[in-house]
Amino acid sequence: MQRDDIQSLTGLRGVAAWWVVIYHFRDPIAPYVGSFIYSVIEHGYLAVDLFFILSGFVIYLNYSKDFEELTKNNIKKFFIKRFARIYPLHISMLLIFLLNPMAIYLFSKAASYDGRYELGYYLLSIFLIQNWGFTHALMWNIPAWSLSTEMAAYIGFPFVCWAINKLKLHTALAGLVLFVLAIICIALTFSSLGSTSLEGDIPGMGLIRCLLEFNLGMIACRIYRDHYSAIIKNSWLFMSGFGFIMIMGYMINLPDYIFIPISYSFLLFGVINIKILPSRFFGSALVAYFGNISYSTYLVHYFIKDWVKFLSIDIGMIQFLIYIILTLLSSIMLYRMIENPGRRVITWLALR
Repeated sequence: MQRDDIQSLTGLRGVAAWWVVIYHFRDPIAPYVGSFIYSVIEHGYLAVDLFFILSGFVIYLNYSKDFEELTKNNIKKFFIKRFARIYPLHISMLLIFLLNPMAIYLFSKAASYDGRYELGYYLLSIFLIQNWGFTHALMWNIPAWSLSTEMAAYIGFPFVCWAINKLKLHTALAGLVLFVLAIICIALTFSSLGSTSLEGDIPGMGLIRCLLEFNLGMIACRIYRDHYSAIIKNSWLFMSGFGFIMIMGYMINLPDYIFIPISYSFLLFGVINIKILPSRFFGSALVAYFGNISYSTYLVHYFIKDWVKFLSIDIGMIQFLIYIILTLLSSIMLYRMIENPGRRVITWLALR
């Protein structure tokens, strides 16, 4: 894969992160956008599913060759690199979030925590296991629930990666069969558990949602790796398929767990070709930069939201713009001061 191709996936992650940001502060902009645009914003929770599939795809792309055979050294290196990638910023944000209950205690007349700041959930969050079925609600840094589930995916990655590598998928038909089976598995799992949507019961279903979609991303990447030329040649067809499936899925009111996983997989197959127009947008320097800082954006925006609402009498467009500007500036600062340096230091210390 070329660096430009990786950059287009990075840019896609940045767009997804800002979809979540706007989704969590969407009410003030409702009067100013059309019904279609607001409907897209209202479905911002589906950006998390794009994160899961994209993560499985990219991590398999980067590490699959390390797990042609399972070795203790490669497993150790993988865990160190993933830990270094996510933990410095995560633990920093957990410490910053301590300001919230302190401010409520000191300055709020109601002094009500509304179940947001339980000590047990905080302790589970330190170990990134808060959304492994031990809790009944989302607390503290709300978006970090998905980080918890991805940690579970990382633990299983070397072994699932090794198993996928061992599969004989050298024909397009074999890859297609595995891909379809993975899609069916997601649909049947959510249907059998009585879920009506991917966003339903995140404390109970979030872990399953992540693992299934993360593994789907790995399978999609294996197919891409084995049939690179065919996928690049038909990238416009995949992009068209993404749009068609999304439109038809909502027109006939299908449960999102039936059509979202396959449509996002098609989106990745399309975006991966930097020569087509949508990929040029995602791969542009500005959009790719938003992708580089997207992890910081994702983890800091809810804290900004809490404080904008805490310090505001009314919530309107001014507060929305303040929220957007502060989220962007905080993302840049955290990326430069904590996320990137923390990753480098931990990796160096562990692997020197």
